[in-house]
Amino acid sequence: MRKISPYIALLLLLFGTSCEKTVSVPVWLNQANTLSFQDLHLSIKAEDEISEARLYTASKTFSLKIKKDENFELSIPEEVEGIIEGPAILLIDLDGEQFVYEFYLVNQIISGSERVDYRSPKTVNPDSVLEHQQIIHYIDDFRNIMKPENKPLFEEHILGLTGKSGFYEAIENKPITNYYVQPGTATKLPIAIKKEKNELRVSIGPVTDAIGNLIADGTLISIYYTSNEVEYQMQTIIRNGYASVPLSTSKEISNIYAVTNGLKSSVIEP
Repeated sequence: MRKISPYIALLLLLFGTSCEKTVSVPVWLNQANTLSFQDLHLSIKAEDEISEARLYTASKTFSLKIKKDENFELSIPEEVEGIIEGPAILLIDLDGEQFVYEFYLVNQIISGSERVDYRSPKTVNPDSVLEHQQIIHYIDDFRNIMKPENKPLFEEHILGLTGKSGFYEAIENKPITNYYVQPGTATKLPIAIKKEKNELRVSIGPVTDAIGNLIADGTLISIYYTSNEVEYQMQTIIRNGYASVPLSTSKEISNIYAVTNGLKSSVIEP
């Protein structure tokens, strides 16, 4: 193995085994804490070529246009009109080394406001609550929250709702305000028997909730009956508020009733 003199070893330790190119720190000449997006022209003094410049905002990233004059002039794409205001980061790439500058970005243009109405909860069940929390606020064309004159930043209201099941559009052509009232659990379980050729048909319905809505399709119904002192059970589901099952007439049947979600119908005889 070839030996290295202590002097050479010290030089290698101090300066490394290769000469690396040093890049001078770019100077942002017109730097400020707060800048307008629509009038964003950044003047950068740099000894090395700026290979890339990017602007990071609260909602989007922009590649800045670079123009070499006396200094490097950076500007935003012309087709962009505005942004969501907030903290921003300028990133400058010089020959593979990156430099970061933080500032606050606002819109120079003050646009009109739009009233936004949120409704919660989106699904309401008559078993629990028939109220909506309405939250109203205002935004500009670029989605920034605005405070209109003589109005609070947010308005909150509690609204009573109809118990009729279905989809509702609280504000026309505003899908974000849509909500759904779903049927509650059954409170009425009518039961009847109809004699047909060789069978008895047990009919259940209309099955409704406390408001009078037909309960949801697919709700399970259990039908019980007694034959020769043995109790039997059959199951079916509700469709459009009704259900039915056939019972054979070849044996004696009695004590017929239905149950769903803990609700029991009256007991009937053939």
